[in-house]
Amino acid sequence: MDPNSDNEQHQFAQLRAGYINTLPAKKQAIETALAAAKNQQWSHTALHELKTLAHRLAGSGGGYGLPQLSEAGRALEQKIILQLQADSGAHTEDIEREYLKLSGLMDQLFAQEQA
Repeated sequence: MDPNSDNEQHQFAQLRAGYINTLPAKKQAIETALAAAKNQQWSHTALHELKTLAHRLAGSGGGYGLPQLSEAGRALEQKIILQLQADSGAHTEDIEREYLKLSGLMDQLFAQEQA
């Protein structure tokens, strides 16, 4: 079977579109976890929840042909890991900055899919 058949390409495009349509909910979950982390003075528990969400996004984006989404999720995850290791507020601004980049990218991908 030809891996580049029209049917397979169409199926992949549908899967990709379905994934992109979940981005607003994923963004909301990350936003909620980030707010919780801030409200809890960047507690390890809250940061681990945020890290899990970023990690999932980093892992799934590339599978749907969105390597830039994986990279942005990974960048956020790495800043969270640094914060967990620092055990101080040293990287909180970096986390917020990476979230804003990721959030903007998610909005852009969703808007492109809707166009």
